[in-house]
Amino acid sequence: SSGSPPSHNRGSLITSTTEVSYPPAPAGTTMATVAKAAWALCLAHMAGTHDIVFGQLVNGRNLELPEAETVVGACVNYVPVRVTLQADWTVSSLLHAVHQQQTRSMAFETLEYDELVAQCTSWPADTDPGTGIHYVNIPDAFAGSGLPGVGSDYETYVSRLPYYHPRVTCSPLSKGTLELTLYVSDQLWDQNQADQTLHLFGQTVVRILENPTGLALDVLKH
Repeated sequence: SSGSPPSHNRGSLITSTTEVSYPPAPAGTTMATVAKAAWALCLAHMAGTHDIVFGQLVNGRNLELPEAETVVGACVNYVPVRVTLQADWTVSSLLHAVHQQQTRSMAFETLEYDELVAQCTSWPADTDPGTGIHYVNIPDAFAGSGLPGVGSDYETYVSRLPYYHPRVTCSPLSKGTLELTLYVSDQLWDQNQADQTLHLFGQTVVRILENPTGLALDVLKH
C-alpha cells in the first residue's frame, strides 16, 4: 500500500481490456484465488519486493447474520490482501496461502478501512487502499431467474470515477475464458504501461495454471 495521491489531481481514467484463455484450475482452487495470486506476483515483480499488500473487493454478505441475503443495498467493501512470498513456495503453496487468508478474513470483511489502518497497522492515517482487484463471480452471459415464466437481467457496474492506483476487474465470459480490465489514472501510467501490465497479468494467470508444482517466484522469469 502507499500514501494517498494528491486529492486535487487524480487525473483522467485510462482503461485497458483483454481476454485470456486458461487451462482448468486445480481441484479445490477457485479462479478468484488464482487471480489474486497472479496479481500478487505481478506487483512483487514490478515493485521488487516479496511482501505485497493490495485491496480486494468483497460483497460483504458472508457474515453469519440472520437473513443477511435479504439486505437491500450495496454491501461491498475493499479489504486488504497480504502476500509474503517465500523462496521455497510452489505455485500450489501460494494458492493455498491466498485461499487460507481469504477464509480467515471473511469474518472481518465489513471492517471499515480507516478503522483497520488505525487499529491494525502502523501506516499513516491518510494511507490510500492502493491497488486492488475484483473478481466478478457471475458471468456476463448470465440471464434469467431460473424460475419458469420469470425473466430477469443484470448489469455489472464499474465506477467511472478516476482511480489513481491500478484496479483490475476479472470477469468470466465462458468456460476457460476471462475478460480482464485495468483502470488507472493517467497521472500514474500512460496507456502503454496499462496495456503492458494487463498483458503481464494475463500471462501470469495462465502460467500459474500451467505449472502448479513449479516455484511461484519462477512464474515471471520466462
